Amino acid sequence: MNAQSILDAVNAVLDGYPGIGNDRHVEVFSRPGFSGATIFRVESSSGVWCCRCWGPNGPDISRLRWIHDLIRSVANLDFIAKLRTTNQLATFIECDELLWEVTDWMPGNADFNEHSNASRMTSMVNSVFRLHESFPLGAAFGPSPAIASRAIACRRLAKLQQRAHECLFDLQSKAQVDCKVRVHQFLPMSEMSSLELHQTALSAIERLAPQLIAAANRYANCQFRLQPVLRDLWHDHVLFVDDIVSGIIDFGALQMDVRECDWARLIGSLRWNGQMCWVQSRDEIERQFPACDLDWDLIKWLHQTGTVFAWFNWLQWLFAENGYQSNRVRAENRFHTIAEQILLLDT
Repeated sequence: MNAQSILDAVNAVLDGYPGIGNDRHVEVFSRPGFSGATIFRVESSSGVWCCRCWGPNGPDISRLRWIHDLIRSVANLDFIAKLRTTNQLATFIECDELLWEVTDWMPGNADFNEHSNASRMTSMVNSVFRLHESFPLGAAFGPSPAIASRAIACRRLAKLQQRAHECLFDLQSKAQVDCKVRVHQFLPMSEMSSLELHQTALSAIERLAPQLIAAANRYANCQFRLQPVLRDLWHDHVLFVDDIVSGIIDFGALQMDVRECDWARLIGSLRWNGQMCWVQSRDEIERQFPACDLDWDLIKWLHQTGTVFAWFNWLQWLFAENGYQSNRVRAENRFHTIAEQILLLDT
């Protein structure tokens, strides 16, 4: 779609919502990310809203209804964006064979790592606990989908490592032919330094593999209390105004699973003065909620396996499949960041 077609689609969606106003100004806030979703900022004399196009890889109608029901169940929390209802009293619209939604625009910036301090940590821990407690818990017990999928992946670690060695060897061979030519557009750093980073990351994975597999065997057959969790709760999805959490955003990956999934994803993405902040996070959680029963060994394992298998996935997508052409530089930067995170797992 060209720019005018996109604008026409957004305005057609907004016409389906009462009270937004015809004097609105629409701008693209976030172009299609890895999920394919696009975010538009809509401003008019009557307010500011977020219009989201879920994209072709987004949830289907049934799943989006389930997600929206859960968002509405926590609408009393001031850091959760309120869903707007359409003229037909629905919470989403189908337009151009895509699903769209409109919510309040949440103020603030995702800048904890740039301005980390104790007050922000306190607010973030409190907000995540309140969110988890506000979801309808039910009485669901069963295996954790996240743990089950990671346990299966752990059984394939040897094969994944072999494929990674072959891929990196192939890239190294091409880099040695002409180091001035980007290997499959292998990032804006030199090919050899890029390869050395990822070869070092693969060596770290090989050292970690035995303990990851041992933990997978311990957790694989366990039963857990399951509840709604975001699964993609990380640094960039927590907004701050000053030292207070002003928004927790993006519920697209919601699933019934264990709370530890969210804590592993979130804490693993945080930095305190440039360093990992597991100690600060755990101290603050236990200070505010001394009776909490989080399994910190499980949180650590979920963080480690999530990082390791993300690295294998990105290697496959970028170089075996030559994917993400429309977001290539951003995707490669994500791949490098994950490799750097793996090196921290091995310390």
